[in-house]
Amino acid sequence: MTLPPEILDKILEYLPTNEYGRPTLISCALVATWWTGPSQRRLFSSVWVDSENYRRWEDGVALSGFKSHLQYVRSLRLGPGIDYPMQCLQKDSGEYFSALYNIRSLELAGVKINRAEFGICFSAFRETLTSLNLAILTMSFGTFVALVDYFPNIVTLQLSPSILEPDEGSVPPLSRPLRGKLQVDHALVCSELIDRFATLDLEYEELVISSWSCLSTRAMQSSLQLSPDTVKYLRLLPDPQREYPSCSPSSLRVLTQPLTSGGTIAAIHRFRQLRELELTAIWPDLVHEVLLSSIISTELRKIIFSVRYVYEWNTLDQQMEEWNGIDEQLCELVARLGRMGHRHTLEVELRFTEAMVGPGCDFTSLLPKFRKTGVVNIINPDIIYSDSDLRLFSLLSSALSTG
Repeated sequence: MTLPPEILDKILEYLPTNEYGRPTLISCALVATWWTGPSQRRLFSSVWVDSENYRRWEDGVALSGFKSHLQYVRSLRLGPGIDYPMQCLQKDSGEYFSALYNIRSLELAGVKINRAEFGICFSAFRETLTSLNLAILTMSFGTFVALVDYFPNIVTLQLSPSILEPDEGSVPPLSRPLRGKLQVDHALVCSELIDRFATLDLEYEELVISSWSCLSTRAMQSSLQLSPDTVKYLRLLPDPQREYPSCSPSSLRVLTQPLTSGGTIAAIHRFRQLRELELTAIWPDLVHEVLLSSIISTELRKIIFSVRYVYEWNTLDQQMEEWNGIDEQLCELVARLGRMGHRHTLEVELRFTEAMVGPGCDFTSLLPKFRKTGVVNIINPDIIYSDSDLRLFSLLSSALSTG
């Protein structure tokens, strides 16, 4: 029996396009003629060209007589890297860019860009591109502005460390306000780039700042200038490449002292439309002292704590003491916002990195005072617990322990 193509497409979606799934997808393409198309669509849906496969990609696919495969590309990551920088985008990649007319996501890393290349290199997917990731680039600020403005349908912009060159001419104005999601990654992102970017017409709804716990005061000041009048979702996250941040609790405390007194973190009070705040609760006492007390948005609905460390249940009682400060601060936050006209029930979500189900586990002990005025939801990788679920879980645990 021959499966309909759309069913085979759905099945193949479960195979990753990384180095683990590619061998299987290649084998699927050889099963039968009617498997070839769906397998190639999946195989070429996400392409990553780097210093190791660059020449093989150019000779075997991009510059061969089989450019029809390029119509399947939806995500292109072009990053030869520091060891093999792409000095001329048009010369190195321009010959096949015209066949990439279905790209939705583009990442450029280790590339030197100039404005003269835009029309030649990017015109085929100018209207389809919705996500742009710029990392380790060498460009002027004028080129940066022209690049992000070139794609009219961008809804996600991600910035990583880049080298900012002097402008040789005038900086072009934006043709429209920039909206959607803005993500600033890594502590080494150029503060000058962020400072100048913040002066443009920005109306981002979501702002994500990675490596926030290791950012310098200067870098945090720059990042918190970005679109404060329109941001509704603010996420302060650790470096996604690290399981734990590099700085210790003591060094983080020293780092945050000037933030509270000098007004850097207090700049969160400028986010008056803030509806959702996400934090990484590695050292909760620091998080609540520095951040929660500065919130004044009466639109706030939800605070998310991503718990990056794993509790051992035999020491759970000791570690619960760390959350007492957060519990108090959340109650103060609710009372303060209530006096300002806040009319929403505040939800706190605790996201744990690993499943936390085991003997002696009593989730109802988390944030007991705040529960009287707000809602607490706890998410494990496999199970989501609401307040009603937690009460039932506690009763069952008690029954099992006494039985």
